[in-house]
Amino acid sequence: MKRLLKYYVLLFFVATACETEHTVSVQPVATVVERTSPPFENGVWIENEYRWDGNTYIVVPAHWAKKQGTWVPGHWKSTTKGYAWVPGHWKK
Repeated sequence: MKRLLKYYVLLFFVATACETEHTVSVQPVATVVERTSPPFENGVWIENEYRWDGNTYIVVPAHWAKKQGTWVPGHWKSTTKGYAWVPGHWKK
């Protein structure tokens, strides 16, 4: 019985630790940001990104960032529940 209880507790923690994929039925409208000259050496232009605010995705406007490797842009992924944002990330 104790072994079974430990198993269920472990299963609960593993299941709740998994990141939830947030979906929306319509992709947010992108904000257009004009690309300027880099404000510093080795600047990398990061196109619009999106972050989940607990209710919907909000735009994080395009901007310059200091190079930390190769930037892999984010993208929208179509799912059976709608659209989910796959965030961009640095690849070293």
